[in-house]
Amino acid sequence: MCATGVVPLALWPFESAAIQTALIVAVVLTGVGVSALAWFKVRADAVRLTHDRFERISLFGIDTRRLQDIIGMRQGSHEFAVLVTREDVRPMMLPRYAFQNPGIADWANSLPFLDLQEALAAEAKLETDPRLGSSLETRRENLGRLRSVARILSYIAIGIVLWAFTFPRPYPLVIGLLVALPVIAMGLALWKRGLFTLVPVERIQVSASLALLVITPSIVLGLRGFLDIQMFDWMQPLTIAVPVTLLVGCLVGVADTNLRNLVMVLFFAPILFAGSWGGLVLGNAILGTEPALLVPVEVIDTGYGDRPSVTIVLPPKYGGRQKTVSVPLATARGADAGESLCMLLHPGRFGWRYVHAVRCTFE
Repeated sequence: MCATGVVPLALWPFESAAIQTALIVAVVLTGVGVSALAWFKVRADAVRLTHDRFERISLFGIDTRRLQDIIGMRQGSHEFAVLVTREDVRPMMLPRYAFQNPGIADWANSLPFLDLQEALAAEAKLETDPRLGSSLETRRENLGRLRSVARILSYIAIGIVLWAFTFPRPYPLVIGLLVALPVIAMGLALWKRGLFTLVPVERIQVSASLALLVITPSIVLGLRGFLDIQMFDWMQPLTIAVPVTLLVGCLVGVADTNLRNLVMVLFFAPILFAGSWGGLVLGNAILGTEPALLVPVEVIDTGYGDRPSVTIVLPPKYGGRQKTVSVPLATARGADAGESLCMLLHPGRFGWRYVHAVRCTFE
């Protein structure tokens, strides 16, 4: 905890070394104080099991649940399991270190493991699907094949995403594969509804999940569109990306009814929007065939940082407005205020113009 606060303070370029030192000392003392308080207040008896209740001691007091209110347990994280209670009682986190106590471990292991029960029920339901075959043995074999297909496609998706992140060449092929992955996933999920799933809601995965084919390529398409393409007018693709996102969301909802959960809608909406917007912006650039226009512009400001940029003034025939354009670092260092740059103005396949600045090669 101390390192999390100290490292940024040590690296940040403070104007006063005394202020920097004081802040670092304050963070260290705070961490030591909290650790000492935790040591004295939360000891080895931080969890207690009695004949009628379970107690967990924390820095904020004692959290208690009656044993009769606890109906089962679910997997949580590496540090906690979840004690599931009746609907009118709040669930409780069970620290993993509590299992070091033999009595608590035996009691916890005697509770119904609800995740496993739900997984077994879902597995039994899938094995009754007549689309998988006429006999139980055949249905189990075919279900295993579908899971293998989903697993192989997920590995392929991970490889393509890493390719797109590290070395996206040839560029059109990489972007085309990123667009194809969600389309393939939705096609399979519509073809075998209920057998292939797109929304990751199962705690223990029993269906053939294609969620990776939708989530990761969509995120990367959005990032590549933001990093690689500078739109002349950002609102043009946005107005199309919104209805495209709604259309894709409806298709996913038809293919997988789990998307009709409000939490999943809130989770998937920005991901699908990123993929739709990125795919449209990148498609507009890659599919464009008309030559770019070379437009001389005046530099009025230069900025540095993660993405060096110049602020330019367009000629009157192109609106005469200011625009900030990201450029290579060498270009930014050579472009002082009052000098000229050349801007390549691409028309784009869908009529959405995009730009990038270069050093002029003519006098």
